[in-house]
Amino acid sequence: MWRGAPDKQRSEPIVVPILSNQRHEAVALAHISDPEKIGWRAYQSVYSKSSRPAAESGFSRMLRKAKFRARVAELQADAAADAEITLEGLLREAEEARKMAMSLNQSSAAVAAIKLKAELSGHYVQRKEDVSSRRSEGEIDARLRELLADGDQAGSSGPAGTAPKLRGPSQLN
Repeated sequence: MWRGAPDKQRSEPIVVPILSNQRHEAVALAHISDPEKIGWRAYQSVYSKSSRPAAESGFSRMLRKAKFRARVAELQADAAADAEITLEGLLREAEEARKMAMSLNQSSAAVAAIKLKAELSGHYVQRKEDVSSRRSEGEIDARLRELLADGDQAGSSGPAGTAPKLRGPSQLN
């Protein structure tokens, strides 16, 4: 019997019991844990002696069973809920970290957890201002020429653009 679209106001998930056939349950779990969701590969991981065509056929047969499809859907929903990162979850974890840090007398870690909670909740915004002046390429080149010219005049006794001569040990003092 077809029930139509799921009720969007329902808050509690439909709970499907673990499949009575342990191998079928293992195939469902393997299918969910496969990042590419390739059914025959999940089937073959449980029924290791089956060939690829036999695994494709076997997984296809399993998908025709409503209980198997419902169990896979439930496992997918659970995996999606576990993977969801929410502000509430982050705040809860930051509070747990703060409490642990306080219990261990780690005040700097506790302060970091408090700061993280404030940032996550929008009560603390870290601002950085760039106060350096913007210069054009021409200004930068002119300043470099000026510095190089000053360096040649101040530090060398030879012609501009040449390296100074090394002094011997007796001339260092």
